[in-house]
Amino acid sequence: MSYKTGETYHGFTLLRIEELTDIHSTGYHFRHDQSGAELVYLVNADPNKVFSITFRTPPWDNTGLPHILEHSVLCGSRKFPVKEPFVELIKGSLNTFLNAMTYPDKTIYPVASMNPKDFMNLMDVYMDAVLYPQIDKVPEIFYQEGWHYHLEKPEDSLTINGVVYNEMLGAFSTAESVLYRRSKQLLFPDSPYAWESGGTPDEIPLLTYEKFIQFHKTYYHPSNSRIFIYGDGDMDVHLSFLNHEYLIHFTAINPDSDIRVPMTFTRTKVAVETYSLPVGENPDGKSYLSLHYGCGQNLSPKESMERSILMHYLMNTPGSPLKNRLREASLGQDVFGSYESDMLSPYMSLIVKHSSPDKEDEFETIVRETLEELRDGGLDRRQLEASLNIAEFKTREGDFGSMPTGLIYNQAMMNSWLYDGDPFEYLKFDTAFKEIRESLKTDRFHRLIDEIFLNNPHTLKLRLDPEPGLSERKIRALSESLQKRKESMDPDELQSVVENTRKLIERQNTPDSPEDLATIPSLSREDIQKKARTFPVKEIPWNSGKILTHPAETKGIQYANFFFDLSAVPEELLPVAGLLSDLLGQLSTEKRSYTDLSNDLLFYTGGFSVNTSALLPVQNPDDFLPKLTVSLRYLSTFTDKALDLAGEILTQTRFDEKKRIHDLIREIRSDAEINLINSGHSFAAGQVNAALKHFGKFEEITNGYDFYTWIADLDTHFEERYDALKKDLEGLIKNIFRKETLIPALTGEKDDIKTFTKHLKAFESRLNSGALPVQTWELPLNPPNRGFYTPGDVNYVVFGTYLPEDIMQFSGKYHVLRHLLSLDYLWNRVRVQGGAYGAFCAFSRNGRILFSSYRDPKLGKTLETYRMIPDYLSRFDADEQFMTNIIIGTIARQDTPLSVSQEGDMAFIRHLRGLTDEMIQEEREDILSCTAEDIRKFADILKMAVSQGIHCTFGSEKAVKEEKELFSEIKYALK
Repeated sequence: MSYKTGETYHGFTLLRIEELTDIHSTGYHFRHDQSGAELVYLVNADPNKVFSITFRTPPWDNTGLPHILEHSVLCGSRKFPVKEPFVELIKGSLNTFLNAMTYPDKTIYPVASMNPKDFMNLMDVYMDAVLYPQIDKVPEIFYQEGWHYHLEKPEDSLTINGVVYNEMLGAFSTAESVLYRRSKQLLFPDSPYAWESGGTPDEIPLLTYEKFIQFHKTYYHPSNSRIFIYGDGDMDVHLSFLNHEYLIHFTAINPDSDIRVPMTFTRTKVAVETYSLPVGENPDGKSYLSLHYGCGQNLSPKESMERSILMHYLMNTPGSPLKNRLREASLGQDVFGSYESDMLSPYMSLIVKHSSPDKEDEFETIVRETLEELRDGGLDRRQLEASLNIAEFKTREGDFGSMPTGLIYNQAMMNSWLYDGDPFEYLKFDTAFKEIRESLKTDRFHRLIDEIFLNNPHTLKLRLDPEPGLSERKIRALSESLQKRKESMDPDELQSVVENTRKLIERQNTPDSPEDLATIPSLSREDIQKKARTFPVKEIPWNSGKILTHPAETKGIQYANFFFDLSAVPEELLPVAGLLSDLLGQLSTEKRSYTDLSNDLLFYTGGFSVNTSALLPVQNPDDFLPKLTVSLRYLSTFTDKALDLAGEILTQTRFDEKKRIHDLIREIRSDAEINLINSGHSFAAGQVNAALKHFGKFEEITNGYDFYTWIADLDTHFEERYDALKKDLEGLIKNIFRKETLIPALTGEKDDIKTFTKHLKAFESRLNSGALPVQTWELPLNPPNRGFYTPGDVNYVVFGTYLPEDIMQFSGKYHVLRHLLSLDYLWNRVRVQGGAYGAFCAFSRNGRILFSSYRDPKLGKTLETYRMIPDYLSRFDADEQFMTNIIIGTIARQDTPLSVSQEGDMAFIRHLRGLTDEMIQEEREDILSCTAEDIRKFADILKMAVSQGIHCTFGSEKAVKEEKELFSEIKYALK
């Protein structure tokens, strides 16, 4: 069908057509005449279709209105009155993406699918959810997702619960999150950015149900929306559907949602805030020093890219001049910078972690003097160009992992479209990159330094000081406040709270009726691809070994992996091998300084990384394969230079840069401490594995919590341990990087493989040769049932075990069980009723069974919920449609689209583990044939698992200590 500007199609007037060659799409910009909705359709050949509807949602206060509404509209609607349409879709859809996200000034509801019928279903459910939610008819949705007073019996203690409330307790658990959130609010007062769109735990309970409903009526109107569709779908069908099913029923209004940000500073604003440390922890040297700079408004793509490139040059590479100057001054444990661009008024931040108030002036002086030097002629053009190169490489490569490409473009468009700008502006990056490359020949970046940093009145100087016991005092004050609130209630009000709690629990425990469930659009098993995806690997004989290759169309990019065996490393040096993987590429070599090395890596590659892992052979998972993997991506035209750089790093890295190594160790420690609080479930799972299996212990001491404790101790005693560390690192590169243990692997096109093989010989010639004896490792297991407390206010509760192969009898049906438990039992018991942000489980071929919660207000109750799983399974029953939906959802997870590099990585790992295409196909057939009876049969297996399982929690001090009887030992997680 031919479309013309000015013509109307199903109520949509076509405003503009544009060929968007940079993203291989044709863009159509429409406005719906009656409702006022804007729509952009990007037509291209991508089968992974994306739909989203975005609303401008400037917050009114810190009660989390936009965030709570984002959760709540997905809890039932006019056409789909089930309690959780969102979850029902995940259970039984072939979606490749399904989520909702709250930003500081917008809320976006995106879905994606490769199946045309499924795509229409997803679009229907999401449109009905945002425009016709049940929130005004079912107040329990607000109580569940936002907050409520929880009181099951009059004699109980009054508490506060709610999914978003608990989520934000976790979000504010780290000093870094407090710093970032407060800096935005202080930098942009008298604007929507002065409020926390996610909500602060202190103020979420101030939100009333009436204000919640009013916010939806104000902003969730088509006139305030931006609708986006991407891919190879039928545009005429989609326009007709949106018009007739939804938009024709609305009349255009003025939503008054404009984002206004006055830039009114005449001089630097100075502020001091606090964050919590546990009682008894020494606060000395735990302050954060920071400078934040407003970067203007309504930036063009070129202007935004310039600022991103400048921050990368200044702070985000091993050779970054400002970062290194700050490091040299030893101001704190770590220094880092960021550029926040997903808002009308972007800003830059420079931060020193774990410093002292008396170093604040020195920090500001070093920043100013360094930037003045750079402005006045000290900019390294080649280093700037290297930062430009990596930005351009990643943009053109388009490797967004599991995120649909269309969603990435949708998010980029919002940088202009949300603020009434050109929706296509941020999709034309080729011109911007060319202009920036030309500007490197001028003084453009010198002037930017002056404009953004040195002569910018819109600057914030923010210090964040530690306050031991702050969190505990808040918890105590909240408890006292709730007690007083309860005491102030008359009998009728008290009974009303009990009744509201009862109604909420009743709604949560009442299954959806078959009639309501039948409203959710579904697919049939005929819609499922019966054949599993394959990721072929071809072995090419090479010297005395082999090269693994995965053929793929890669846009002229090669993805190389080099697998090295770690079996000859002495056990006491395994943590050093973990450290080595973090240091390689960050230090000078015998040929280049670390600055020059960084520049060359950015010039000639799209990324260099090293990691350790334990690969588990399918036939004997206890006999694990300890590997160190070097990963490299680069343009095929730079194969020789990329492999030369990699070989140089692996064999000629210098370990005599004492201060540089210490700085990097402190940075590794800093990053781990942030992750301990934000991703405690990963560390808890590692502890469970290390208490059960030797390969789990290997992973713990090379990159888990045990590795963190080793790094922290090394940092503390660095001076006395450096000489030995230097000797160990120098010995390890000779021990590990040997010709005999190398397995090279390449994802690329046919000609790429020839080029790779040609230059691989020179790479291999740098490696040491000669076989080394395999070491015997004891790898003593960790104690079970450990409790670690952090400065956070929520818990990550993990329970797991390993069953013998003859008991586990792994099959593809375990994938169905995982999907069912995660989205039915655990979702309802841990998230909906318990208030956690998430809960999930895992089952593996090696006998692993694992259950985990995320940002969970509960601890012992969650463990008890895990132990009740066998009872749920023994009573499980489901009709054919329910099982079909669960199977479809399970297949969707198996078939999630992967980037080219991800496909290659999966192909090689499967090959090294001995996981064949036939095994994967057998798993798929197991999934497709799974019945309710098969699910019930898991009850006895899970009963054995929960009877012998162990657990670990990373959580709040209050929760861990109050339930101390659950743990064999309790420790403060941070060192």
